[in-house]
Amino acid sequence: MNTFTANWEDEENNRIVQLAVDYQIDDGQIAIDTVTPTSIIFFDSASRTPVRRIGVWTEKGRAVLRRQFQAETPARHLQNLIEQELPITVS
Repeated sequence: MNTFTANWEDEENNRIVQLAVDYQIDDGQIAIDTVTPTSIIFFDSASRTPVRRIGVWTEKGRAVLRRQFQAETPARHLQNLIEQELPITVS
């Protein structure tokens, strides 16, 4: 299993959620195993400068952020990000 770090920019809430994405490559395809929100960076809406960073430690907090991410992001978004970063070609 491999891990990829991704950021989800949630502009509506002025935050960036950092995600740890565990994945495998099966038959040339990327299969996402788990998506774990690890931290949140809050921004000042006017200046777009970071104001505060907090860790996401509870499973309930991770589940809420995971659901929000999935509701706002296309299904293949993470696979596409990983494909762009991989040194090998995935089919």
